[in-house]
Amino acid sequence: MQSLVSIVIPSFNSELLIRFDNEKLESFHTDKRGYIESDSRVGASQFTYLIDKFKKHKRVYIRAHNGYESTFTLKGSSK
Repeated sequence: MQSLVSIVIPSFNSELLIRFDNEKLESFHTDKRGYIESDSRVGASQFTYLIDKFKKHKRVYIRAHNGYESTFTLKGSSK
């Protein structure tokens, strides 16, 4: 079964700050389409790292460059 993660970003080529549980904030960048790029070796590695974090933690906080922010549970994301 393939899973899909989609986060609507209000701007392209921007930065996302992401915190899993109570860990430190980590920076991720979106491409010109507004996606976290995964079609290069470096991008694929970063994308895989991010998906693994989604599977291992209980909640995530995301803040976009424009100040929009959200916290949500990751219950069931390890499946």
